[in-house]
Amino acid sequence: MTGMDSTACQEVLDAALTLIHSCQHTSPKRLGDPGPDPGQIEKILGAAGAAPDHGLLTPSRLIIIPPQRRHLLGKAFAEALAERDGAATGVQKQEARAKASRGPFLALVLARLDPELGTTHPQERIISAGCAIQRMPLAGAMPDVDAARTQKAALSGAQLADLPRAPGLYCASAYASRGLVWAALAGEMLASLIEGEPLPLERDLADALDPGRFALKQARHAKL
Repeated sequence: MTGMDSTACQEVLDAALTLIHSCQHTSPKRLGDPGPDPGQIEKILGAAGAAPDHGLLTPSRLIIIPPQRRHLLGKAFAEALAERDGAATGVQKQEARAKASRGPFLALVLARLDPELGTTHPQERIISAGCAIQRMPLAGAMPDVDAARTQKAALSGAQLADLPRAPGLYCASAYASRGLVWAALAGEMLASLIEGEPLPLERDLADALDPGRFALKQARHAKL
């Protein structure tokens, strides 16, 4: 950190770590008024826009959804569910619509899928954008989504340990330009998983990094 002595740098780093470790997730269902004011929104978006973009590619962007347009987003959610699952019930479609009404403030992240960004598979871009928002990379055994689909009835109340895995396939990615912080730990964790040794971090943190967390969420809601 330019212009700071070692003591000042350590104090800033300690404060940042304290904030990171004190972060808590609150379901949008539990969020109510008041939402962030315009000044706070500007700071939120400014912080999001500060994420490194080494190639100046702008791989994703944020869009604020105003309250008077949320019904359109709800309609899009329901249509996407129907396209993904032809057997979706009316209740499930209504639940999909309701997601657009949760919380006092709503912003979407859009991932660029156009070929100008290179040969990266569109699905990888979507996953990377999601991980950047979560601020948590992927590190662990990859899920076998096809096998999970055949077992989806049994996975409605499953845990990560119950999710079928692709044999011999592991992942350490989606660092969102934080590779210097995460890579060594992720590599050690993968080595422990492959060798069947104790993990170098707590089970709940390992679960938070698990590449299967998104598939598990879909399985629990019968959306695989």
